[in-house]
Amino acid sequence: MLRLLFTLIALTLNTVAYAASTASFSSMSCSGSLTSSLVGDASFICAGDLSVIGGSIISDSKVLLKSDGMLFLDNISLSAPFIELLAVNGGVTYGSGVILSASSSLTINSGITPAIGGITQPVIIKTPLWNGDKVALTPSVPEPESYAMMLSGLSIIVFAIRRKTKYKV
Repeated sequence: MLRLLFTLIALTLNTVAYAASTASFSSMSCSGSLTSSLVGDASFICAGDLSVIGGSIISDSKVLLKSDGMLFLDNISLSAPFIELLAVNGGVTYGSGVILSASSSLTINSGITPAIGGITQPVIIKTPLWNGDKVALTPSVPEPESYAMMLSGLSIIVFAIRRKTKYKV
């Protein structure tokens, strides 16, 4: 009986669960070399500009679209718990009919300011915290106003410390 129990435990521990990922699109082009994988995560990594047009990419775990240059999406639906769009040295731009449906996390990163440029059509973003057709975008590089706020805050702190030590005598 104990041997059967150990056999069942060993079989249970050796079972590896792979996330299911599917991708179907009208066209995907990369100006450099393209590495893609649908084992586990759905990942498409381009060593240049990446363009994905028409269709859908669905994963049980994560969708990753990464380009060393520009990343362009048009008429495509991305669905996964985690969606990551990365344009290392370029921007992320959209055409029409782009749907990003992330149940846990949506990350859009770009190497230029603003983080997302060229939005000429509505982008539908669905997450647990927000569901709608408008999104506030923040640039990836701090703006001069941020530096001004930081310097004014530091000035107030320095002033308060100096004032406190001046009257401490």
